[in-house]
Amino acid sequence: MGQPLENAQRTAILTVAIGRAAGVAPRDLKDAYYLAFLRYVGCTADAPIAADVFGGDEIEARSWLALADWGKPTDVLRILMRNIGAGKSTMRRAAMIANLLVKMPRLNRTAESHCEVAQSLADDLGCSVRVREALGYSFERWDGRGFPRKKRGDAIPLPMRLVQVADDMQAFQRAGGAEAAAAMLAERAGKAFDPALAEAARAVAPELLAALDVQSVWDAAIAAEPGAPDYVDETAIDGALQAMGAFADLKSSYTRGHSTGVADLAAGAAERLGLAPDAVADVRRAGYVHDVGRAGVSAAVWEKEGPLTDGEWEKVRLHAYYTERILARPPLLARLGALGACDHERLDGNGYPHRLPAGSLPPGARVLAAADMYQAMRETRPHRRAISAEEIATTLESEADKGRLDREAVRAVLETAGHRVERVRSGGGDSERHPGGLTDREIDVLRLVARGLTNKEVANKLEISARTVGHHLAHTYEKIGVTTRAGAAMFAMKNGIVGAV
Repeated sequence: MGQPLENAQRTAILTVAIGRAAGVAPRDLKDAYYLAFLRYVGCTADAPIAADVFGGDEIEARSWLALADWGKPTDVLRILMRNIGAGKSTMRRAAMIANLLVKMPRLNRTAESHCEVAQSLADDLGCSVRVREALGYSFERWDGRGFPRKKRGDAIPLPMRLVQVADDMQAFQRAGGAEAAAAMLAERAGKAFDPALAEAARAVAPELLAALDVQSVWDAAIAAEPGAPDYVDETAIDGALQAMGAFADLKSSYTRGHSTGVADLAAGAAERLGLAPDAVADVRRAGYVHDVGRAGVSAAVWEKEGPLTDGEWEKVRLHAYYTERILARPPLLARLGALGACDHERLDGNGYPHRLPAGSLPPGARVLAAADMYQAMRETRPHRRAISAEEIATTLESEADKGRLDREAVRAVLETAGHRVERVRSGGGDSERHPGGLTDREIDVLRLVARGLTNKEVANKLEISARTVGHHLAHTYEKIGVTTRAGAAMFAMKNGIVGAV
């Protein structure tokens, strides 16, 4: 979202403090605590659209808008006009502004996708039904001028109303100090915010904001959890890690389903190599989260059709470093992050992010490197079509010959890929084997929609009319219980339906 590190942790700390000052009930306070961390977890759902609308880096653009009052279109427009195309030629800037004005309504409509994806991820993370439902109101406002449902007042769950106050309060404090935060609370009370919560926050703003000045915001955020801590048990860990991978894969229409594909390939190869069960489990889990750092790089880079500039390549390389740092705190995730971040390291020491030599790459890292390359090559990318299995095998074997990939790991990955049975096949058969009771044709349509194709593009691929595609998609939405293309993509990823286009 273009915010500094520890933004969500600061929001969580303030959320609990404001809630206690306002006398919020313990259960609502607990829900609000988790919502503070998860409010923007659907942000990758609309990243490609946002990058297109803003004409470049959507993360940077979101940082401009962090302080905007979305109830005042003129305020939003003023900020965008000041920043869009800054530093570029007059002609280029005019073109970017024109693009923005034409496409901005499209971005406003993505709030529903953002909320729906956040709710799906919250399910996978094991959150309560109350937290899940509240995420559907992330962008609503007290005065009813929010998105996407135009809900107002008490119709917005109390925990979300609380998080909204805390989130903006800490953002304004960081930008202009406690006085700026207090002035914002007074201005937005009864408009963006629940007036009672805004007043409770404003009354104790200096003390609450001073409490954010601590050595470790992470530790303070963990300590702020109301009541007994909640934990993800062993049986739920894989689902939670898969959710994290899906969050990253949504960053680009070209990577949906990538992380699960890597995890399955790598785990199968690790078993073939005779790794211990615990090591195989770590390889699979590291595969789920190896690309979470993608979220820190603009979708404009991942979606670019032409050659990348040197600067863009540096951003690509940073995603592996981001993965490692994002997961660095809890011991389990730190172990998986260190392993997953090695998927672009090479035995000759010329990989990234750390240029590790062969002696520093354990078997699991070598397997992940081969699995990631195989999975990426069989997926379409902006600059190329999916590559045939034969050509992929030749490329991986060549990389092993050059001393860049481990030969045994390559062999194990290729054997695993050659013996994989696709979970879903197109055409023929009994539709009962498909998730959600979808028909074969609905599966065909969903697979392409999950890859980001429009109805017209799907129609051309399947040689049917766009109207027929619309009918199939409507039936699919009804069967799987979603209302947006992003929600459908999440369902497809969870059920192994995303394939090469």
